[in-house]
Amino acid sequence: MTIATTGNGAVRVTPNGDGRGMVVTSSQMGTTKMTMGGDGNMHMESSKMSMPQFADMLTPFVDRPVLDETGLKGNYQVALDLSMADLMRAARTAGVMAAPPGPMAAAVGDASDPGGGGSVFAAVQQLGLKLDPRKEPVQTIVVDHMEKVPSEN
Repeated sequence: MTIATTGNGAVRVTPNGDGRGMVVTSSQMGTTKMTMGGDGNMHMESSKMSMPQFADMLTPFVDRPVLDETGLKGNYQVALDLSMADLMRAARTAGVMAAPPGPMAAAVGDASDPGGGGSVFAAVQQLGLKLDPRKEPVQTIVVDHMEKVPSEN
């Protein structure tokens, strides 16, 4: 078991006994169970997730920011099945891995395209929601200079 403290409180990560998944528990998002299937797909169930949290969680899977425009308030139980291509795309977005070589690169596809973006679009649609790709202004912070050693004023 691993316990980390974030700005939103403690997060506890407990691996499953079979080594094929984990349970993540936090006060803000409740319990999230992640299980890897034999086919490489991941099943994820969250007991308590707001729509803005859900949008933030989807962002790495689609290579662009996901904005919550549902207007839904409160917390919801959310279950998603994500393909290995979706998981690889999220890892690549997070900088954990480079783009896969050869034919696997085509399988990973462009996540921001609903037609080629993998199962994440279908999984969200099964929840009665829709990911609608479009251009919107997004607040961005740009750091144009940084020094390693602080200097006196």
